[in-house]
Amino acid sequence: MKKAALLGVLLIVGSVAISQTTSKSDKAAAPKKAASAAADAMAPPPVSPEMLKVSKAMVGVWSVDEIYQASPMMPTGGKGKGRDVISTGPGGYSIIYDYRSQGPMGPITGHGLMSWSPTEKVFTSVWMDSGAPGAAVATGKWEGETIVLSGPVDINGQKMDFRQVISDFKPDSFRMTFAMGAKGAKPAPDMEFLFHRLPGGAMRKVEPAASKK
Repeated sequence: MKKAALLGVLLIVGSVAISQTTSKSDKAAAPKKAASAAADAMAPPPVSPEMLKVSKAMVGVWSVDEIYQASPMMPTGGKGKGRDVISTGPGGYSIIYDYRSQGPMGPITGHGLMSWSPTEKVFTSVWMDSGAPGAAVATGKWEGETIVLSGPVDINGQKMDFRQVISDFKPDSFRMTFAMGAKGAKPAPDMEFLFHRLPGGAMRKVEPAASKK
């Protein structure tokens, strides 16, 4: 009987010791778990499929054949040659254009970017160049294998609408067309740019942001 009572006491003491050890272990692990959860919450989201598709198709170094339709700004139309370096923006969430050309209006330098918003489900494109002050801002989406963008633009104080279509994607080429029209009117063809990948201008590796695990 005494042996049984002694065995019971030992079991109780052992259980308390194990419980205390487990409690200390859980308390020690709690800060690590909290830190891991905080790190996961702060991790940047993955790059969207829409943006990855753009980067795969457009990042690289390109020569550009420019074709200008006859218009009030350019009555006889014309042609030009350009060079575009398109790279991925921070985190892979955008592409950045660095453009130089020589055309009917003389030398032009331009800078632009395009990024996809997962919440608004649209691309936003911003373009600025040495031909005029201000920036042209457009929004759009993938329509099948074509990117279609549109927005307002101010040309010499005149409010106009423009439409930009990026299409015919191939490993070493793609096409960009622009149409322009008075506010509320149907845009008419204005410019066409044909992009050809330059030797050594292979697509740079896209570095998407780390995704949550």
